[in-house]
Amino acid sequence: RPHVPLVAPAKFYEPYPPTEMKLPARWSDDWSDIPKAGISHNSQRIGFAGNSAKQQEVLAAYYASVAYMDYQVGRILDALDELDLRKNTIVVFTSDHGYHLGEHDFWQKMSLHEESVRIPLVVSVPGKNPAVTESLSEQIDLFPTLSELCEWTVPEHCQGVSLAPLFDDPNQVVRTEAYCMHGKGHLLRTNRWAYIEYRDGTQELYDMLQDPKQFTNLAATGEHQETVQSLKQQLQAKLSQINSSRD
Repeated sequence: RPHVPLVAPAKFYEPYPPTEMKLPARWSDDWSDIPKAGISHNSQRIGFAGNSAKQQEVLAAYYASVAYMDYQVGRILDALDELDLRKNTIVVFTSDHGYHLGEHDFWQKMSLHEESVRIPLVVSVPGKNPAVTESLSEQIDLFPTLSELCEWTVPEHCQGVSLAPLFDDPNQVVRTEAYCMHGKGHLLRTNRWAYIEYRDGTQELYDMLQDPKQFTNLAATGEHQETVQSLKQQLQAKLSQINSSRD
């Protein structure tokens, strides 16, 4: 959870009246600079299209589903405390993908934009103080992270990077880039840039410091061609690394 169908016990809906749900800001020409391959098609079959009232109902159901999931997490943490296991148990909270809730008029997960690719990652390690880090990470980093924390040996073929140093110093940088893909293309994310390259050759480039909602695609602007080429080369190097590890 949350996952379609967006269902939860009635009490979890009570804090989220549909009429009070606020839809994300829209730009009238938002799709004008998004390549065709980057347009995420919504599924009418399960209700992710229609008028604003219908979309508010979807938001309410989504939040209720999230609240219900949070309740289950609380039950697990309570059980760890009751069994006196928290002191030697690492807890990882994450997700397999993000979720569009109307941003760019997209719903669900089928895009390489920030709302779809960014996921929660919360790790509780006994003896480590809570902190927030801005360091980039990938899900393949979880295995080497847990291995190091548990003093296991990490196989040489493992592609991930251990995030363990961040638990002592959250200001460290363990990755300078993060990679994501789906059937239509690839994303390379740095602290400043989000570069998307589709299989048909079209591109998107967003300045995540100045434009975190990704409203302005800079890939075709002359002043950003050097950045596009640099990120393109980084992406190709990443893909070559991935392909070589499969051999």
